[in-house]
Amino acid sequence: EGRRGGKGEASAHSAPGATMLTMSSAAKRVPTFEELYREIEHLPQGITGQILIPGVLTTMSRPGAAHDHTLARCSRVLDPFDQRLDGRGWWIRQEFEIRFPGDRLAVPDLAGWRADLHLELPDDNPLRIVPTWCAEVLSSSTASDDRTLKLPLYASTGVARVWLIDPALRT
Repeated sequence: EGRRGGKGEASAHSAPGATMLTMSSAAKRVPTFEELYREIEHLPQGITGQILIPGVLTTMSRPGAAHDHTLARCSRVLDPFDQRLDGRGWWIRQEFEIRFPGDRLAVPDLAGWRADLHLELPDDNPLRIVPTWCAEVLSSSTASDDRTLKLPLYASTGVARVWLIDPALRT
């Protein structure tokens, strides 16, 4: 049988496996982008942070071998288009921090900005220019966030194209 918690406590109702959490009437202060970004700057080497939901910092370790191999292959194929490498048409960045509208920060696996729209990209980090294109390499640990958090973020902020690359399916 379920028990009901008091103010600010978890409440478990009789539905099997369901737990409903209630918050106290005093609203908790949401951390600012700047506060969360300072935390990201102090993360240990090999850990990256993102703010996909305003006020919420998510962290993850560096990608595994399949992810790295897939990114390397993509980069090699895209090199002829990257302005930084004397290519044509795009500025392409790998795992570059981008500050999106709404105080959100994402680190797409690959991102591209059309060179005809941006003669140069600033040296800002995080970059505040929404990319034209993003690519995410899916893995068991990132696929859910890539699909449920990043795709809606990209769509709502004007990213025109998104690639979801699945190394296991080779797509």
